Amino acid sequence: MSKRQHSASDSDSDNNDVNDSQDLLASSSTSTPKRTKLSIYYNVDVDDKKEKFGVCKLCKEQKVKKIIKMNNSNITGLKRHLKIAHKKEFDKLYDSFP
Repeated sequence: MSKRQHSASDSDSDNNDVNDSQDLLASSSTSTPKRTKLSIYYNVDVDDKKEKFGVCKLCKEQKVKKIIKMNNSNITGLKRHLKIAHKKEFDKLYDSFP
């Protein structure tokens, strides 16, 4: 079974993967404080095809599993989801940077 097929009840394994998620999100050579701060809101993992994806922690709290593809380790989709679905958190994160 791939990571994408796991149910929302797999939270124990997700909690153990927080450090791995932060490493995957920050592993880009262009890692910035904004990129690293996104790990507050996403668990990042790699599927069986070696493609990265993020799972929104805020949606998961609401029993919704939102998976966002990260083509070429791109965080645009993660930022877009946060801005549209969780505007307050997006503003808090991005207002703290010049």
